Amino acid sequence: MNSTLALAAVPLPWLPLLPLFPLLLILLLLWRRSRALATALAPWAAVPALLLALYAALYAALGPALSATVLGAALTGPTVSLAAPAAPPMALEWPQLLLGLRFGLDGLGTVFLLLAGLLWSLAGWAAQIYHRHDERRHALWGFWLAALSGNLWLIVAQDAIGFYAGFALMSFAAYGLVVHARSADAWRAGRVYLIMAVLGEALLLSGLLLRVAGSESLALPLEGNGGQHASLATALIFLGFGVKAGVLGLHLWLPLAHPVAPTPASAVLSGVMIKAGLLGWMRFLPLSTEPWPLLGAAALLLGLLAALIAVLIGLTQRQPKVLLAYSSISQMGFMTLGIGAALLHPGGWPALAPALALYALHHGLAKGALFLGVAAVAQATGAARRWALAMQALPALALAGLPLSSGFWAKDGLKQALSSLPAPWPEALTWLLPIGALGTTLLMLRLLWLQAHPQAEPHAQAHAHADSAITANTVATAITGGTATTAATSAPGTTSTAAPASGHATPTLRAPWLALLLASLALGVPGLLVFLGIAPPGLPPPFAAAPALAFPALSFALAMLPLLLGAALAGAALHWSGYTLTGRPHSSHSQPLRTPPQITPGDLLGLIEAPLQRFWLAMLALSAQLDRYRGPSPTPAHRWPRTLWLEERQLRRLPVAGAALLALLLLMALLMR
Repeated sequence: MNSTLALAAVPLPWLPLLPLFPLLLILLLLWRRSRALATALAPWAAVPALLLALYAALYAALGPALSATVLGAALTGPTVSLAAPAAPPMALEWPQLLLGLRFGLDGLGTVFLLLAGLLWSLAGWAAQIYHRHDERRHALWGFWLAALSGNLWLIVAQDAIGFYAGFALMSFAAYGLVVHARSADAWRAGRVYLIMAVLGEALLLSGLLLRVAGSESLALPLEGNGGQHASLATALIFLGFGVKAGVLGLHLWLPLAHPVAPTPASAVLSGVMIKAGLLGWMRFLPLSTEPWPLLGAAALLLGLLAALIAVLIGLTQRQPKVLLAYSSISQMGFMTLGIGAALLHPGGWPALAPALALYALHHGLAKGALFLGVAAVAQATGAARRWALAMQALPALALAGLPLSSGFWAKDGLKQALSSLPAPWPEALTWLLPIGALGTTLLMLRLLWLQAHPQAEPHAQAHAHADSAITANTVATAITGGTATTAATSAPGTTSTAAPASGHATPTLRAPWLALLLASLALGVPGLLVFLGIAPPGLPPPFAAAPALAFPALSFALAMLPLLLGAALAGAALHWSGYTLTGRPHSSHSQPLRTPPQITPGDLLGLIEAPLQRFWLAMLALSAQLDRYRGPSPTPAHRWPRTLWLEERQLRRLPVAGAALLALLLLMALLMR
């Protein structure tokens, strides 16, 4: 369901070119003579999307004349006004493709397009630097461009088919980014990611088919809610997008994919791609029409549990990128709260929509900066390292909700939007949300500690530089040097910091990291201007979503309380473990140094992976047994396994499998009548 954000007037003919441009670059990558040109252009493939998003935002804020002056006349073409919040945005239609594709850009799409354009561009800049001497950089750019194309397509799609096609393209192309290192850990993470992606696509496709049954149009917002299958369709759509959004229980791929993916890929995975799940919820769930008490309460409960449990698991991690993955699960839990609140109380959706959009924009930029900062801090030495750590603390504190930062405005806006919930939710959230902020503070302090003192944790030094952004032959530098060194051994489950075979010095990500850091910090400026009463008129949402504070001093004090309490608890934990703030053992500490037990990344996966492997091996053994019965059956006892083998052989044939799929689709169509 489209949100009530009304924001833009955009040149429609340009919208289909946003996802088509990366696909064109993929074709150039396949041709050897144009490969160098495609590789040079690939990092900047998202720049047109960024310019278009800025044009739309400036158009809404400053008017058409001034925005055209600022960005120039390059984006000329017919424009449409999207000021009516209840009506679907005007769109460019391509009825000849699929079941009819529609492209448009409303206020909600503009916010996500701005996030995608900015983060993909800066992460692409970082990837260009980091993979300059990567032997498999052309394969990386192919998957990168395919994922980017899908991401942009789903943002500008104004029909269910286009959104789903872009979502599927992004999901499956990201597999190539996860397994880029080709290590054992990368292949394992890729398998888990692919299984969860297929599960999510199956749930989503089933939900969408049920949702559009009986509808005459696939244009967004969709008509109806699925009729007699409305509850099942809504639940399937929630779970299907929940796999990408990292809903608790469906989050298993996140803590495995981030540590093995290249650092720039981790930035877009956590900063942009998981937000596609949130955008899918906001597009397809009935958030402003009728209440869904059971699903709304379940979403609220899952959001709260994710916000709290992911913090507890993240605090036990010794790898910065794994910790950031659990932080993303926790932060997506807060956004799941907003979706659950709209399902439970649709009347609050006009306030929840801009609050969620601002929260997504804030988290995407801050988390992207933190991921790039992991590599930037590891590459710095001496005074530069201390300055890098200080800069890394800025997005970390914003994520924790430091007053006057983007995180403060995002959290306060979401908290005020949640206050419209029926009892007892407001009373419960009054206590639980500050606990979540405290957990985020502890998690960010733990991140800074791991980056500042990796030698203080078992195997942390190996983990700190186990970045698979460059291939197994070209990895990161050691902590104390500016050139790459060789690690003789590495801890189980880690990637060694082997020296580059080519002898190239490790490239620095300082410039793109600082650019993304500035973008994250700049996001808090509009809220500050609104707070000071000097904001320009017509400031577009979600920037104007920064609430007016009735008691600023009290609000700031309440926001600082979790940060101060988190700092005190972190100091107590340091004393208990026997370390000083400098990372050295305490001189008066007579006991051996203590560290908390680590929960294996993937948490729940450790409980179900072994039984699933045994089941899979049993199926393989059964298949091997069936292969023995290919000849005539001499006894009646052998007839039933031979029958099973014959049936399996028939199903392996493509025509039979295709007929079975068509029969299944026909059955689903009959059930939806």
